Amino acid sequence: MNGPFLVYGVIPTKPLAPPVPSAGVEGLPVELIENDGIGAAVSRIHAIDPALLTPEIGRVLAYEKVIEALHRLSAVLPMRYGCVMKSESHVTEFLSKRGQDYQYALTHLEGCSEYAIRILLPRGSHEPPNGGRSIENRDRAPCPPESHSGRMYLKNRKEYYALKDQSAEEETEAVERCRAAFAQMYVEWRSEYSPVCPAEIARKRVSGESRRFRVSPAAGTSLVSLYFLVAREMEQSFIERFRRLCDTKSAKMLMTGPWPPYNFVPRM
Repeated sequence: MNGPFLVYGVIPTKPLAPPVPSAGVEGLPVELIENDGIGAAVSRIHAIDPALLTPEIGRVLAYEKVIEALHRLSAVLPMRYGCVMKSESHVTEFLSKRGQDYQYALTHLEGCSEYAIRILLPRGSHEPPNGGRSIENRDRAPCPPESHSGRMYLKNRKEYYALKDQSAEEETEAVERCRAAFAQMYVEWRSEYSPVCPAEIARKRVSGESRRFRVSPAAGTSLVSLYFLVAREMEQSFIERFRRLCDTKSAKMLMTGPWPPYNFVPRM
């Protein structure tokens, strides 16, 4: 096959390669390039066109649909949108270079899906000193010469970092409580923390389809994201446990999934 190729992901091809979707981004046919027990799902493109590789929402959704279709049939190592390889030989070289690593990862991910839980936490129960104005910003201005102002500055700085440490402890405790609630229900887990939580686009599965919606947390909140790799036979129990957890916890929580294991793939 002549390239270049847009690459969707890597799947196992032994003992039998799963069928690939008929069409992907821009309606391009999806093909499979195999090498020594693994294969790359690809679409042949006419040229490396920056416009095609720009992550426009429609193209990204079409790209994700291919990955999700592969995931329904087998383990998959998803690629990032815009991954292009110049020729079939480049694809086979990519597969052979780390073939053993990919085969091990695919075996580890077989029969598993990813679930994401996002927890919105208040950024500390007290307002920082000086009406919430950042100590770091105040550091840029010279301190007034009065000695009491210097003492107040040091006092405020001490309070600021005490509150910062308190928030970090609360976030760590929230993560550990949530993780412990799902004990023995997952294969692996990861976490991420955003100290300032902007409005973000989240994904939710509705009637078997992927949908996007905006999460707009209130000011003064932080976002903790937990990702769980869950075996399919444990999915229903995992979902039920989350529902019970929501009934007993005051923090706002959102769960999405099941997804392909985007956060559990090796560096490609």
